[in-house]
Amino acid sequence: MGWQSIETAPKDVDILVWFDHGADPYFETSGKLTDYASWAESGDFMDGMGICIAKWHEAHWESVDEYLGGYWLPAWWFALENNDYKRVVNPTHWMPIPAPPVRS
Repeated sequence: MGWQSIETAPKDVDILVWFDHGADPYFETSGKLTDYASWAESGDFMDGMGICIAKWHEAHWESVDEYLGGYWLPAWWFALENNDYKRVVNPTHWMPIPAPPVRS
């Protein structure tokens, strides 16, 4: 099974992705930030392009104060690094994570 468009990716398991930060236009035609750009604005994103393991995270409320003020962040993909998913990634293609090699 080769690379497939990210739109066909399962959202309930980790997957191998090809990411490309520059592939996102950052703004929709309406002038609104894209979902990826909404996350990448924080500066914590995978720059350039390459391969990584990623996981889908659902939309959530980002609280900014003790009065529950904040904003909604859209659902998006995050890269696995050091057993954590902290940096947003802009995948364009995906494939299942291959099985590890068998010991001889």
